[in-house]
Amino acid sequence: MPPKTGAKGGNIPYETWKQELLGLHEFLKAMPVGSASDQHVHHVLNRLNMVMALTPEQGVEAVQLLQSGPWNDDDKAKMASAVSATLLGQSVSPSKRRPSQQVQSFSSYFTKSDIAILGDPQNSLATKIDCTWT
Repeated sequence: MPPKTGAKGGNIPYETWKQELLGLHEFLKAMPVGSASDQHVHHVLNRLNMVMALTPEQGVEAVQLLQSGPWNDDDKAKMASAVSATLLGQSVSPSKRRPSQQVQSFSSYFTKSDIAILGDPQNSLATKIDCTWT
């Protein structure tokens, strides 16, 4: 197995990834049914992200290999999507995060009663926090 560099893309040839996948399939076939875990899926996706490039023919073969594996339907769909993204030259994270939103001012989101609650020094911090969260 080639060393893992941690960089996205361009580290391993497709044939290496294919042999690793076939080895993992054989390992999981020897295990009890249902042994394919999220960690196995995560590993396959991470290694796929390190594949140098895919030709359309390799993409077809990769999807067929993944479809024949011991994965559930959701995992197969996720991995097929990752093959498609790799074919297009994109890096795919197993879990996508939404970008953070930045709000410069909350004042336009408060009602007059919210502003009254927030401005009243008699109200506790918990009351003011509750006002901003509801």
